[in-house]
Amino acid sequence: NKSFLPAGKGSDGLYFGMYERYSHNVVPHRRCLLQPPVMDEILDELTSFAHKAKLEPYDEITWKGILRHAGIRLNRAGDEILVILVTKGSKFPFTNQLIRTLINRFPMIKGIIQNINRSVGNVILGNEEKLLFGSPYLNEELDGIKLRLHYKSFFQVNQPVATLLYQHLDSLLDK
Repeated sequence: NKSFLPAGKGSDGLYFGMYERYSHNVVPHRRCLLQPPVMDEILDELTSFAHKAKLEPYDEITWKGILRHAGIRLNRAGDEILVILVTKGSKFPFTNQLIRTLINRFPMIKGIIQNINRSVGNVILGNEEKLLFGSPYLNEELDGIKLRLHYKSFFQVNQPVATLLYQHLDSLLDK
């Protein structure tokens, strides 16, 4: 229900991927069988946009580039999605075009957030943000409990396990 992938650069331009073991080399992401296919489809659309807009990925060594990470958060029902774009600075070109493209193709997108991380390290999220579209929250339901999850909120990724944890905690409470 949540994925953040760093941006990297290859001969074809910017891509999203995962860090190679024991390094900060970004290995291109193709498909993930653990996440819903719509998450890969959104990443494909973001990659296509980055190529058209000629966006450069952030480079940890030179501190150059714009796009650091792309994040996607999906509720259990699959009817609400947040897209998070982590950038080095507040300037992010063609955002209106990106918003139109994403919400037309993926109407279940509830919010698009630009998170700004000006630090030189490799922490994913920064302290600044711009709400580009919609809301920074997803609506979720867990074992009959309605939740509103912020894109930065911790929430157990394995939702069946989260249900078991809440049920166990509930059994420990005096009622």
